[in-house]
Amino acid sequence: MDFFKEISSKTAYYEQLKRAVNIGIYGSFKKDNIKILINFRDFLISERYNARMSFDLDQPKVDAPEVSQHQKNCSVSTRLRESSHIHIIFFFIEGPEEHNVNLSAAMELQALADSETRDVLLLFEKGLKSEDITSYFAGAVETQEGRWEWDEFARNTDFHLNRGRQFCLNRMRNYSY
Repeated sequence: MDFFKEISSKTAYYEQLKRAVNIGIYGSFKKDNIKILINFRDFLISERYNARMSFDLDQPKVDAPEVSQHQKNCSVSTRLRESSHIHIIFFFIEGPEEHNVNLSAAMELQALADSETRDVLLLFEKGLKSEDITSYFAGAVETQEGRWEWDEFARNTDFHLNRGRQFCLNRMRNYSY
């Protein structure tokens, strides 16, 4: 086989995988955090990955008065988690007036741990105190040692963009279509 044909064939295969493998992005939608999440999603999309956040999915078309917005949000979050192959969760430092900023991310993490999901990257904002991290999910993270990956990110760098892209590329190899 021609060397360049083989490379071209593998490139086409990975491009197909990028479109087929769903990537779910999770984290706090508060204040400036949402900008980081959207920027990360848009970066992956610009690299031709199929990256999504919960608000990218269609909201349930339930107009019944007994279904609250919280229930609709929960439903969309579950759909994102269940339809994604790769999961990337951001954990942020809380501001002085903020509380439970990482609660939804920690809940997603617990759901992924309970379902024994393997392709998970946790990104912790640099400076997040270890007691804040452990108070959320120390046990869940410890049980995933060797299966999940984690790293730090800083708001003033693009490290998380490259780290996330590399994680997706490495984990995509688990999927063949």
